[in-house]
Amino acid sequence: MSNTPLAAGTDPFRLFADAIYQDLGAPVSPIADGELHRFDDPDTKRNNAACWYVLHLDGLPAGAYGNWRTGTSYTWRANTDREITQAERERINSVVRVARQKRLQEKAKGYMDAQQRAGVMWRQAVPATTAHPYLAAKGIYSMGLRQAGDVLLVPLTNIGGELVNLQTIRADGKKLFLKGGRITGCFCLTGGAELPHT
Repeated sequence: MSNTPLAAGTDPFRLFADAIYQDLGAPVSPIADGELHRFDDPDTKRNNAACWYVLHLDGLPAGAYGNWRTGTSYTWRANTDREITQAERERINSVVRVARQKRLQEKAKGYMDAQQRAGVMWRQAVPATTAHPYLAAKGIYSMGLRQAGDVLLVPLTNIGGELVNLQTIRADGKKLFLKGGRITGCFCLTGGAELPHT
């Protein structure tokens, strides 16, 4: 936990923002409403909203912040030259628990939404041909891939064989996974006897 001395006239917003900048490298202008706020991880592409914070100023200024991409999280409180009460400690711990729970819910929703989009896209696509520019340039077969226009669809399945995400490959070779979809623990079976269930 980061404890920042709170001298008379010190701005807790600035102290909290400084702690975030020191630990995550991201400049923020915090809002102290007790709600979860997201901001970009400066070490990856823009508009990623991978970082988060929650700040309370009622009673003892305290908050939590972290980076969901890296899995790091921190708690913060202003050091007011007094001992933190049990109620304040519980409130800080609650802030962290709520932020983690919200992230898990968002992640699960992202997985479900991406899985549904993947199923629709997969069913609407046609089997890919080796004439696709990417496949032709690489000299590879289209084993189990599909195509939507000039975009290749590579199915990602879980160990149970369920289609959970797609990787899209454009003719110019640019590859993207569906936003919010599961990637870890997934694979693409090419040339095998079983293809994804949709």
